[in-house]
Amino acid sequence: MFLLLLFLFLIFLIISFDTSLHAIPMPRGAKPKGFMMGLGVCF
Repeated sequence: MFLLLLFLFLIFLIISFDTSLHAIPMPRGAKPKGFMMGLGVCF
């Protein structure tokens, strides 16, 4: 149960980090986007 909460918290952190980076114009294929895509592939 604790691991699940930790995992959800980690996902929340990554998503908030990703959205904060989107405020800055970045080139296509930037690392944060790729990281989120990698997470999406995992699920």
